[in-house]
Amino acid sequence: MNLTDELATAEQLHDDATHYMPGRPEMALALAAVALGHLAAAAAIGQEGVQDDALDDLARDMLDLEAQRFKYTGKKREAQDQVMRAHGHTGQSLDIRYTQILNQVLETAAAAAHAPALVDRLRKQRAS
Repeated sequence: MNLTDELATAEQLHDDATHYMPGRPEMALALAAVALGHLAAAAAIGQEGVQDDALDDLARDMLDLEAQRFKYTGKKREAQDQVMRAHGHTGQSLDIRYTQILNQVLETAAAAAHAPALVDRLRKQRAS
């Protein structure tokens, strides 16, 4: 899709959510989330392919790590520590710093353009 198509789709989804689903807030919320995805795609298209360049190596590594499935929580925490140390972060509370940085990354349009489904899942997980 091009920029105009993405924006038109997002606007149509917004209109559908407001006009056709006043008594169904969960459906309106779902349509709004899809519309946000189209707006993020439109922003990425508007940047003419620069969206991945806006993510630094740490952000990309964090998103790649979050896309993986771990059988045990401890293994994921170890992997998070390895990612942080590989990028020069040190200290005793690397898990807290990891979460802080990840939350900042999730708010960027570049992250949404890089891995839209993952970012949506992580945002929902964070909100609950």
